[in-house]
Amino acid sequence: MKKYQHLIKYLYFGLGAASLGWIIVGSVDFFTQIYSSGKLWRFELYVCLFLMPLNWSLEAIKIQFLSKNKIGFGESITAVCKGMSFSFFIPFGLGTIVGRSVQQNRDKALLMAQISLLSSFVQSVVSISFGLYFLQSLMMDIQDTRLQNVRIMAIVSLLVLLLLFGLMLKYFPKLSQWMKNKVETYWMKQSLKFNEFSTVEILILFGISIIRYTVYVFQFVILLYLFEKLDISLMISVVCIIYLLQSILYLPSSINALARGGILALILFYFSLPKDNAMGISWTLFWINIAIPTIIGFYYLIRDSSYFLNLKIKT
Repeated sequence: MKKYQHLIKYLYFGLGAASLGWIIVGSVDFFTQIYSSGKLWRFELYVCLFLMPLNWSLEAIKIQFLSKNKIGFGESITAVCKGMSFSFFIPFGLGTIVGRSVQQNRDKALLMAQISLLSSFVQSVVSISFGLYFLQSLMMDIQDTRLQNVRIMAIVSLLVLLLLFGLMLKYFPKLSQWMKNKVETYWMKQSLKFNEFSTVEILILFGISIIRYTVYVFQFVILLYLFEKLDISLMISVVCIIYLLQSILYLPSSINALARGGILALILFYFSLPKDNAMGISWTLFWINIAIPTIIGFYYLIRDSSYFLNLKIKT
């Protein structure tokens, strides 16, 4: 058992070190640029930094609310950071679900996976819906087949998400019983319980997701203003379209900064605006919203690895 504990710890430590190394190497040029420009000490940057814990605290509040306080806020925020660490390597939102569930006891792991999947669905629906609205406004001024293709992809993604969401809610009792039987047959014999969520709870989840969406859009808008000082309505449009594209691409967060910077440069090009600072803006937001929580998440993964492995072996 101690052998496995050490192996798991070494694995998490190795992944954490690799992540930190990748982040530092990729950020050297960016930090040199932002330091020499004097923007490192600007008030707007620290407003974005302050909003980071609010952003991820809202995600933790979703978990605490949907679990009906079976999972406390402190446990939820720790799970959110662990999910960020796993999603640094694993795309399609699977890293988030695995990372949040891996170091929970069996009942909470199942509940955490359910809530993470449901929360991811709803957050994607919110991002795509708002992004489509602003993309439609952009297409009134700019005629481009690539934008039309993005619009079609976004509509298809939104319809698929809504269809899956509707089927999941309608057939959840039957699906949960089927999953319960399979898990009990091939994994463990003890009884499992799947949570069901009411319409009111789903609506509240949408409300929290919209508030969280507003927070991270506001962060991005502040950084755009710090670097470019564009019109506020234009900046909101640019940011919402970028988050729309991110929601339908499903990339691991390790290449988030590069992807977002490329998307931002493309969108600024469509608006005939300078795109020299696109990567600087993207890397800044990457450090605030992804790099810091990822590093914290690996700390918690290493810290908790022995306890939860020991608990699962005993049970």
